[in-house]
Amino acid sequence: MEAEKKFNFFLQTIGTWVLIWFFVFTPFSIRAQISDLVSISATALPPPRGSVILIPSTALTFSGRAYPNSRIIILKNGQFFFETKANSKADFFVSLTTLEPNNYKFSIYGEDNFDRISPIFNFDLILKRNVTTTISGIFLPPTIEVDKIEVLKGEKVKIFGQTVPSGLVTLVIDSVLPSYEIMAETNGVYQYLLETTELNLKTYIPVVKTTIETTESSENSGASFTVGKKTQRAVKTCESISADLNCDGRVNLVDFSILLFWHKKNNFPVRINLDQQNGINLVDFSIMVYYWTG
Repeated sequence: MEAEKKFNFFLQTIGTWVLIWFFVFTPFSIRAQISDLVSISATALPPPRGSVILIPSTALTFSGRAYPNSRIIILKNGQFFFETKANSKADFFVSLTTLEPNNYKFSIYGEDNFDRISPIFNFDLILKRNVTTTISGIFLPPTIEVDKIEVLKGEKVKIFGQTVPSGLVTLVIDSVLPSYEIMAETNGVYQYLLETTELNLKTYIPVVKTTIETTESSENSGASFTVGKKTQRAVKTCESISADLNCDGRVNLVDFSILLFWHKKNNFPVRINLDQQNGINLVDFSIMVYYWTG
């Protein structure tokens, strides 16, 4: 029992100092990728009526489109803060009402049904008491993956991912090449088999975006492949680094905050439990430290 108390105190202490170190000595390098259609508004709530005294609330809402039944993750000042789920149409809505008036950096991203993550949307906000801040019109771009990191010239490479149901995905391989359009399925899944016979021997970074009627998402260029003299199949990021909890190819403070959030909680996602034993404990944190990339 005494050992468990010391361990819990250690987690609280190290979590605080790691966060301080992160914001004092480390630049926050995640770039904002925000659609022109994102809208930010603030509405002051009317004063309460009657003799009942109410403490004015500070509220923040996010809404937009992601992927059907996908995870929506919100970070506050670089740490895991809240998670929700999009509906079957890929729409999501988040209402946060436990915030104190202050300056915050909020980040939001989605994780599709195949553990691929979207680019991160960042918002620097000043929240005020008795004011509801609404961020709407978020349209996460398609996730993207390739089945080969290197492909023998003349073979095909599959480019695939997930977006909103029946969305029109535009795929650009190179600025000097024509673009391709793919209609996503009703579950949001899309794929394209690209011929490489006419491609030069070099590295390509495909860019994808989705259009629904007249609304376009921002772009995602989170995958690459090389046309070369051999074929090498891709390995999923989450499979290559077991402690990479948010599947971004790194093990750092974001992953630490996710693990810390689930410490001593039930119903945690399977991959959060790094040692595959009961509960999140010191062994899981030790495994994360082993894989730490920063």
